[in-house]
Amino acid sequence: QPQSCWFILHPQGDVRLSWDISGLFMLGYDCVMTPLQLIMEKEPLGVFVCGWIVNCFWTLDIGASLITGFYRETHLEMRWRNIIQFYMTRWFFFDVLVVLPDWITLFFQYDENLEDGLSTLRVLKVIRFLRLMRLIKLQRLIGDVFGRINSDSALASMRLSALMVMILMVMHVIACMWFLIGDSEHGWAAELRNGDLAERYWVSLLWSLSHLQGSTCMADLQTGERIYVAAVML
Repeated sequence: QPQSCWFILHPQGDVRLSWDISGLFMLGYDCVMTPLQLIMEKEPLGVFVCGWIVNCFWTLDIGASLITGFYRETHLEMRWRNIIQFYMTRWFFFDVLVVLPDWITLFFQYDENLEDGLSTLRVLKVIRFLRLMRLIKLQRLIGDVFGRINSDSALASMRLSALMVMILMVMHVIACMWFLIGDSEHGWAAELRNGDLAERYWVSLLWSLSHLQGSTCMADLQTGERIYVAAVML
């Protein structure tokens, strides 16, 4: 049997564990900032720099996946040719599909011709929303990390915490999408156009949290806003 190359990473090794933990932090950043960018008029410099860092990480993650072994049933596969073949047929095109829109929006976001086109900027922000497709990888990342924990009580606490975080993230996404839909001339968010980011976000989040009780006022909403409210309540 051919020997594996020296640079191949063990799927349960310390290097891969550190990379997966970093991926969880990057994924958490994506989950928080991607919806929040929908209600930003213009991104601060710090957010722009962090966007470049996150995009570089996920781009490098494609390369890291190409040199990470995998289990075929119970057999550990560490041969590079088989690793490449496995990754190319499973995750490669998905990873490229998710990373590519990020680079497109980063390069065009601060184009002078786009600054005057509000609708174009909105489209770019929605396209960037595709990065949340990375949540599909969340199960694998959490499985790799949780698989190293031997304490049942610690696992139970972490699973409960993960469930609470997922509920909050759903409310966060709904709130930001609610503002985006209402951000029009006659929309509900027209009064908040001159408000700061905190005011925009907390008003939208309070609306989102109110749906935990299943109540909202729909009298003064536009048709598109009513459709979104009905979809959320369902």
